[in-house]
Amino acid sequence: MRSMTVFNYLLEATVAGSILILLMVTVRALLRERLGSRIIYMGWALAALRLLTPLSLPNPVMDEFRPGLSADTAARPVADQVRQRMIDAANSLSEWLPWDGNPAAVFTAHMRQGLSGRRALFAWGVIALGTGIFLWRRYKKYEERVRRSRVRALEGEELELLDTLCKRYGIRKKIPVYFADRIRAGCIAGVWEPFIALPLDMPKEYLPLALSHQLCHWKAHDHFWGMIRGLCCAVHWFNPLVWMAAWLSYRDSEMASDDRVTARLHDIDRLSYANVIVSASQQEVELSMGATVTSRHLRQRVTSVIRCVKGSRIGIAFASLFAALTLLLSFATGESEPLPTVQAVPAVAWSAAAVPIAGDMEAIACARRFLESDFVGLDTSSRSFSARSSGTMWEIRTQADAETRPVVLRYSRDGYLLEYDGTAWLDHISFADHSYTHRTLTDSVSSYLQAFMDASVPGLRSSRIVADRDVRSGEVRLLDCRMLNDQGETICLVDVQVEPVVRVVYCMPLFEEESNG
Repeated sequence: MRSMTVFNYLLEATVAGSILILLMVTVRALLRERLGSRIIYMGWALAALRLLTPLSLPNPVMDEFRPGLSADTAARPVADQVRQRMIDAANSLSEWLPWDGNPAAVFTAHMRQGLSGRRALFAWGVIALGTGIFLWRRYKKYEERVRRSRVRALEGEELELLDTLCKRYGIRKKIPVYFADRIRAGCIAGVWEPFIALPLDMPKEYLPLALSHQLCHWKAHDHFWGMIRGLCCAVHWFNPLVWMAAWLSYRDSEMASDDRVTARLHDIDRLSYANVIVSASQQEVELSMGATVTSRHLRQRVTSVIRCVKGSRIGIAFASLFAALTLLLSFATGESEPLPTVQAVPAVAWSAAAVPIAGDMEAIACARRFLESDFVGLDTSSRSFSARSSGTMWEIRTQADAETRPVVLRYSRDGYLLEYDGTAWLDHISFADHSYTHRTLTDSVSSYLQAFMDASVPGLRSSRIVADRDVRSGEVRLLDCRMLNDQGETICLVDVQVEPVVRVVYCMPLFEEESNG
């Protein structure tokens, strides 16, 4: 797997996931009474889904977001922007550092070669693995301590109470319940063999409400979501917003469970339930993640229990629709147009010879050979040709019939190609009338254009080829390219059609002296 593949995922998930987290923080602060804690808790699942899913959907906006001088076609627009900005910053810093081989210059070189990406990927993987092992061992340590503290299972009337509550909350798969010593609050422990643990010294009158709370956690699969929170923290260990989201989602899981319990209780029973919460929180309540409940959160839980906020149906419907659209947009990080590619680069079977053109027939023969090459692929057998001499060059025109626009070629008297204009085939599309998709060339397109130049304009070598525009009209897709020399000067303009067929439609070398070299 290339480091850029992981870099794409991490950058996109970090940006989109962070936006979702900040949005969830705002929603839980302003809309809890309209939506209820259960809907808010479900919203955290959307953030987790975005943080952990390496999915990229096509988005036309991203077609214009890729940097114009992109050097790595494996980088999607978001990652490519970050990569290019890092290179630009390092270049600017290296100008201020007087000595050769300064850290900024070395970093820039390593970024272009991909070394920095591989090293960063290795460091990220090591820390992510270490963070995951740390969180897992911490949880297993807590689970083992709770398991060793078990004293007895439910019995007699307590089992009847468990059956009654399971029927009330629609729980088909029962979970073992134990009383445990030296725990301060009920919890669900275990991954492969989960069980509910309740404090051994819990007052008997609190048992129905405390057991209801844990059964609602079990029905909501909160033990599973706890593992998802840990996985998000391990993968995105570098993002403090993810750690904050894990803590806030844990709090919301408690309030969501409170809502499920109190939704079936009368007012007097809700007050009793609130007393259970306050009683369990008189001391700092130890949680499975080693965190503690603050007085502010306690007040929020008690207030929510007493008010029994169920949420507005209209508000929940609109919130669900908004959440679905937001999640869909958060994955829209890919370009709608794939990068232009050429399936096969023609072999250079011939090279234009710099033979002086003495007459019309020689000029037409030179034009025919060019048009029949694999880079243009035109059948010239049924086309009419005309040639005329104008000053220092020959101009050759060819057309299929009198109603079509001619294809024009211009050669120097020494036999060098000065201009080829085959855009007559494309009179329905113009670079001026269509916006570009992106300006990045794949290696296959660059190789194709260089092979074309080797055959048509021998001696003209470029150090880099860039695309100024990339346009589509129906099935036709065109690239407007420039070939640059080592000094960054344009030495040739060339347009190539890449879909539905591959062919060069325009070429104009700008430095005749280099091609004559």
